[in-house]
Amino acid sequence: MAPTAIITINLCDCSGHGDCLFGELADGQTSGSNFRIVGCKCNTGYSGSNCADDFDGCQDNPCRKHTNCTDLTPAEHVAQKKAYTCSECPKGFYADDGETCIDINECDSTPCDSHGTCVNTPGTFRCDCEDGYTQTSPTTCKDIDECTEKSSGCEQICNNNDGSFACSCNGGYTLNDDHVTCKQG
Repeated sequence: MAPTAIITINLCDCSGHGDCLFGELADGQTSGSNFRIVGCKCNTGYSGSNCADDFDGCQDNPCRKHTNCTDLTPAEHVAQKKAYTCSECPKGFYADDGETCIDINECDSTPCDSHGTCVNTPGTFRCDCEDGYTQTSPTTCKDIDECTEKSSGCEQICNNNDGSFACSCNGGYTLNDDHVTCKQG
């Protein structure tokens, strides 16, 4: 009787982007089979069981908060020795230790005029005008002339003041306790 030969076929399916590990079986393979797919050691920039997938350098969110991650191609990954690039901190922020973008407090430079209060917000600021003032530019507040706008409610005479107004009465009249109407007397 002729001897029996058992042939085991080890197939390498590393997609041309990795090295075959003939000593290891791919996931899901059993050593009892005569037809086996071996494992792969993927080249830089590739991943997956058969090294066919472009490695996603941004999958673990490696960039600091407020920046964008850009995944690099496998060729760029090899050339730059990293799988991603991070954008710079956006306008209104600065990088501290490479981990965080810190908001710049624009209010430290006192950008608002004397009738506005600076409020720092993420990446920018705003000026809130005092009562009696209206915003004419992002950093400028102007007195509201309640008399010209006819919003004072004064019955007879309106006198505009800086940030306010005062009502008065014509001769022979006095101002009532409501400070807007007049009575004869």
